[in-house]
Amino acid sequence: MYRFALSLADSQAKRFGDVLCVRVDTFPDGNHQIAVPHPNCDGHNLIYVCSYFHNDELKLVDLRIMQFLSERGARHLTVIVPFFGSATNERTENGVTAAGVPYETVAVAATDAKAFGVLGNGNTRVRVLLYDLHTLANRFYFPPCVSVVMESTLPYALRQLGGDFDVVVTPDDGAKKRFGEYFAQFPSTYYYKERVPGGDERVLRAAEPEMVKGKRILIVDDLTRSGGTLAKCAIQCRENGATRVCVYVAHSVFPKHEETLFAEGGKYADAIDRFHTTSTLPHVAERLGRYPVFNVLDFSAIVSQSEFL
Repeated sequence: MYRFALSLADSQAKRFGDVLCVRVDTFPDGNHQIAVPHPNCDGHNLIYVCSYFHNDELKLVDLRIMQFLSERGARHLTVIVPFFGSATNERTENGVTAAGVPYETVAVAATDAKAFGVLGNGNTRVRVLLYDLHTLANRFYFPPCVSVVMESTLPYALRQLGGDFDVVVTPDDGAKKRFGEYFAQFPSTYYYKERVPGGDERVLRAAEPEMVKGKRILIVDDLTRSGGTLAKCAIQCRENGATRVCVYVAHSVFPKHEETLFAEGGKYADAIDRFHTTSTLPHVAERLGRYPVFNVLDFSAIVSQSEFL
């Protein structure tokens, strides 16, 4: 179980009652052995924090636990999915291999969402909380037996960071549309990619460069993998006259340890003054704690603010 799941239970003990720690081991043949204490849940309201859904190889563990809980007579089952990793790209492609064999890619995000259909046994009401889903259309892939709630980490982050910036900037217009309702009280603008004439290269341009000059900037986005787009946006903000540039990203993936690029001596160390993110990916958050430039917001504190718990 995630560390923040225990932290959430500790901080909200009066609201949530008992804490059940699921034990996940392996049999000698490598298959998972899952043990859930006190499986009689008749009439109770359960909250389950997905611990493995960010990992393609382990998400089946979460699905098995959720199915088990939904069949034990609970009145409500609320599932918290900190990071729905497969919902970062919902596109599919058709093509032909080098050998001439036609293919179609699987829409994995849709498949993962439909898998939640195993939770609908007719007796337990199931609600799924998704945080800062990158591709919003994925909410429609969930089966009718599941109630999907779209949550965001940004309101909590803005409260924590209030006063440390003058203007909110998004690295593209799409991010401004996704997040705009949360920072409507702040001046905001966005950058966009423009194709360089005569080639395939794209460069970032400011929609309103005058809004950045002489200001403290907070760049906001829901997801980053390599951090390259954020860094380019930060560099452009500085070139447009920003006096300070910070970043807030809900989900920092950094699959190849790209966080080192923002640390002292890294390629982008001079681009960003402070990099704020959350602990939705705990294995990454643990690494980020080594570098002073990163400020990791505790996801348990964010979840505890939800009106759906």
